[in-house]
Amino acid sequence: MKTIYLNLEDDVAKTVAKIKAYKGEEVVLVIPKDSYLLGDSINLRLLKKQVDLLSTKVSVLTMDVTGKMYAREAGFPLKRLPKVAPSKSFSDIRPQTAIKIFKPHEVEDEVSEPVKKEIEPKAPARKKVLRKVAAAGGAKAGVAAPRVNSSKVYKTNKQVAAQNLPSDWLTENNENTKPLSNNVFMPPDTDAKQLPHKRSYWKWAMGFVVVSVIAVLVLTLVVLPSATVTIYAKGQNVARDLELTINSNASAVDVSRLTLPASAISESKQASQSFNVNGKKEVGAKAQGRVAIYNLTGSPLNLREQTTALTVGSKTYYFVGDQNGIVALENANSDNNATVADIIAADGGEDFNLPAGTRVEINNQAFGSQPQRLYAKTVTQVIGGSSRFVSVISTEDISGAQTTLIRNAVDEINRSLPNNRKLVDGAYAVDLQNFTTDKPEGTETTTFNASATINIRGLAFNESELRQMVRSRLEQTLGDDKTLQSPELDVVVNKIGRLDYDAGLMQLSLHYESVALPALDEAAIANQLTAKSRVEAEDILLNNPDIERVDMKVAPTWQSSFPRVSSKIRVEVVK
Repeated sequence: MKTIYLNLEDDVAKTVAKIKAYKGEEVVLVIPKDSYLLGDSINLRLLKKQVDLLSTKVSVLTMDVTGKMYAREAGFPLKRLPKVAPSKSFSDIRPQTAIKIFKPHEVEDEVSEPVKKEIEPKAPARKKVLRKVAAAGGAKAGVAAPRVNSSKVYKTNKQVAAQNLPSDWLTENNENTKPLSNNVFMPPDTDAKQLPHKRSYWKWAMGFVVVSVIAVLVLTLVVLPSATVTIYAKGQNVARDLELTINSNASAVDVSRLTLPASAISESKQASQSFNVNGKKEVGAKAQGRVAIYNLTGSPLNLREQTTALTVGSKTYYFVGDQNGIVALENANSDNNATVADIIAADGGEDFNLPAGTRVEINNQAFGSQPQRLYAKTVTQVIGGSSRFVSVISTEDISGAQTTLIRNAVDEINRSLPNNRKLVDGAYAVDLQNFTTDKPEGTETTTFNASATINIRGLAFNESELRQMVRSRLEQTLGDDKTLQSPELDVVVNKIGRLDYDAGLMQLSLHYESVALPALDEAAIANQLTAKSRVEAEDILLNNPDIERVDMKVAPTWQSSFPRVSSKIRVEVVK
């Protein structure tokens, strides 16, 4: 059995490191009172989990009553100290006592005149001070300064009374004499001068040191330490497919029946607008060159210019004139007698330029396309093509203008509707009439004008009310400890079903996706993390199944544990 003595500051990690040295043996942990491990029951529970993983039998010995309770709750066996009988012997070490040593002042023993009246010295009630004895001539008439026993000569009571001496001259118990005092009593009517009392500043210095230490401790333990904990909550995806009814006759939202009120729309709008032309037409120079025709059909061929096309990928070329009597070749290698013809690109542009030796496929309306029996190769480069475009009104420009006019008419209607209702795509029918453009399709221009009469019929509803109705339906299935994410983050897919404008009804198929988030108490979490180390705080948070991960930052950087005051811990929950 091994015994491990722990320090006050040892935490779970340090204790586990010490136990690992005796893995597989029985270990007794001696934990002092007020140690870090006994500050909270969670420390011993975490230590028990680590010890069980090491397969080491660990017992606890401590004199801390609360610590014993925590150890018993964590599952540690408790050890006790053996009882020892108290010793009745006396100690041979005695405390030393301070001895005060007095050094007397030397004063003249002789006085000028005998004192007629006996003056008994009396100790002052105030603090003891040193006094200076005046000269013999400085005493007042009729009063003599007392003689001080500076030579330590002691006399009997009769001698003291006869010579009018102070009581310091008396002999006490023969050899055990009374030590001299550092105060010399002077009569109140003498001219003795009192030395000024020297001030002592050590109390002020000690007070300043104590206040400074307290201020440093408060600043270090309370004011400066701070922590920021960012918690990423673990969300649960929630998806529903619902069938809703949009009813122009309904006056309010009905969550139970999934019915949403709407407004019936039937309006005609006159729209006109100027549009930019996006269509392009290539008007650059056309590439030209010469090809050799490989006729492997076994008989001469005639290919006309209008019915024959030569292609290289997506580029098209034509013969410059009809080609009659194209010589038949025995094989592809005997091309000395091949018929040579000039070709020209179908359109202008640099892309139609080709290098010499490029294979060109031939497609004839009568002969068809037979690449193994009829094809051509460029004898020279096909060059001269250049790019230059002009803007022309295309089919896409015309259809885009119609779409834009319809969208503008719908937006104008939506701006005039009350209660944030609007027409959504699929919830209205459009009848486009009298659509005209000031320039026909194919015209070379940069802009054109279009106008039309647009008739719109449909049902307009509030999309925010739709989302809220669906969210209310979803929240009925969630517990009190769950909340849905922000509505702006939800995914909504609408599919308009049957639209009956005359009846004011529309069927709407809706796919709704959201995320259910746990409700975390930030103040309670901050209280749990007070005075905990980073490892302990991370273990506490990650043991919560509703927390996915955490980011912790403790300031100052040398601070290894969380502040002892919960108000200095800032908890942010990211949902």
